[in-house]
Amino acid sequence: MEVMPVMKTQELAPKLRIRNLKSVRRFLLCPLTVPTQALRAFRLPGLLCACKRGHLDLNQSSAILYGWQRYAFYTLLHREETSLHIALLLAAEVLAEEQRMAAQVFKVATFNVNSVRMRLDLVTAWLQSEQPDVLCLQEIKVQDVDFPADPFRNMGYHIVFRGQKAHAGVAIASKEEPRDVSSGLDDGGEPDPARLIRGTVNGIPIVNTYVPQGQSVDSSWFQYKLEWLARLRRWFERHYSPNEPLIWVGDFNVAPEPMDVHDPKGLIKHADFHPDARAALQAIKDWGFVDVFRQHHPEPGQFTFWDYRVRDALERNIGWRVDHIWATRPLAARSARAWIDVEARRAEKPSDHTFLVAEFEL
Repeated sequence: MEVMPVMKTQELAPKLRIRNLKSVRRFLLCPLTVPTQALRAFRLPGLLCACKRGHLDLNQSSAILYGWQRYAFYTLLHREETSLHIALLLAAEVLAEEQRMAAQVFKVATFNVNSVRMRLDLVTAWLQSEQPDVLCLQEIKVQDVDFPADPFRNMGYHIVFRGQKAHAGVAIASKEEPRDVSSGLDDGGEPDPARLIRGTVNGIPIVNTYVPQGQSVDSSWFQYKLEWLARLRRWFERHYSPNEPLIWVGDFNVAPEPMDVHDPKGLIKHADFHPDARAALQAIKDWGFVDVFRQHHPEPGQFTFWDYRVRDALERNIGWRVDHIWATRPLAARSARAWIDVEARRAEKPSDHTFLVAEFEL
C-alpha cells in the first residue's frame, strides 16, 4: 500500500489560520501515516495533491473545521487504521472548497422595510453584518428627493430608488453599480413606477416589485391587483427570456401555497391568499420562474411577515410567506441556499416583514 507522510501539528498549524488551535491540537496527539487509498476512496484529489506538495493554505472557519473533523473521524477511523490527522486534512479540503465557492457566490436579499427612514439603522446594520451583493427594498415610503442615500453610499453601496409619499416605493442597493435601471410598467397603462424597479448587477437582471396588496376581494383594488399581475406577466414576456438568468424579488403580496399561511382555511378569502390572486401569481411562475426558497425549504411554517396587530405573532409563528426570491431555471439551478432571517423581526422597532436571502454560485 502506498503511504504518504502526514504533516506534524507544528507544521500544519501555521497554515491553518484558525481561532481555536488548542482544540485542534488535542485531536493530533501522535504523528502517524495515512494510507493514500483512504484518500482516493473519498475522491479527494485536491487533498491528495496538497499532501504531496506538503502544504495546505486555508483561511478560517474553526466551527466548520471542528464539525468536519468529528464527521471525518467517525467515518474514517472505522475504515482505516489511521490517526485523527486524516480528519483534519479532510476538514481542510472541505474548507478549501468552501472558499472556492465563496469567491463566486452572488448573495441577494429582499426586505419590505415599511419606511426606510424609520428603519434606516436596522437596514444599515444588517448590510454591515451580512454584506449582500444586492438588497432590494419595498415600501420605502419616501419621495425620491428625501431618500436617505448617503448612508448606503458611505457603506460602499450604490443605491437606486423610485418612491412616493406615504406608501409603496422600491429601491435596489448593490455593491456593483447597476446598469439598465428603469422603473414601472411600460404597456401604455398606469406605469406605477413606485412598485417596480429593475437593474442589472454582475450581469444578472434583477427585478424588484411591490405588488399591490388588494385590500379586500370585493374592492376595486383587488381587481387592480389581478390586472397588475397579468400586466407583469406580459412585461416579463416582452423584456426577458425564461432561458436566460433573471431574478425577481420583492413583496408579492401573495402566499402561493397553503403551507405559506398560518391558517389556510380561515384565510381563503383574504386578498393575499384568495384563489384568484394565487392563480395570477402562478401564471407568472409558469412563464419560467422557480421559487428559490422552496427549492431549499419544502417544509411548512416558514414565514416572512407577522402582523403587528396579532398578539405575539412572531412567538406563536402566526405568519405569512409573501416575500419571495424567484429565478429563472438556469439561475435557480445554481442556487446554493436560501434562508429567512427571523432575528431581524425581533429587533427594536422592526418592520412587520423580515429579510429573505438567497445565494447563487455564478
